[in-house]
Amino acid sequence: MKKLSKFLNYKYSKLIISLIALVLLVVPFWIYKVNNDKKILSLENKDVFAHLNPDVIKDEVFGDLKMSNVTMITDNGYTTFTADVTNTGNDVLKFENINIELRNKEGNVIVVLLGNIGSDFKPNEIRTISAVAKGDFKNVFSKTLSVYEG
Repeated sequence: MKKLSKFLNYKYSKLIISLIALVLLVVPFWIYKVNNDKKILSLENKDVFAHLNPDVIKDEVFGDLKMSNVTMITDNGYTTFTADVTNTGNDVLKFENINIELRNKEGNVIVVLLGNIGSDFKPNEIRTISAVAKGDFKNVFSKTLSVYEG
């Protein structure tokens, strides 16, 4: 009987040690998870929205311009459009600005952003443009480009 009692105590002590080890491993993970969930919630409260519609962020060619690496982020009521623009032609481009027309699902223009390329845009040169507008524009479905004539 003493041997059985000793065996059971030994068996339970292994179980208790195993449970303690498990708790020590799980608690830090749980704390980490809870803190990260709070960070995600705080981002959602800021109303940050990345536009991922393929017709908005796709590479696009307009004349001798190629637009790539397009991002459009809405943060707290302001939308920022950013893209790399490359002069794919053989001539220096003289116009300085382009219109970026953001359209809804029906194809109607919601807003026209002004993208400043700058003057004397040389062949094979790459420039980054950005434009900011007040509004969340979450219903943007596509974009079109045109030369600014102003």
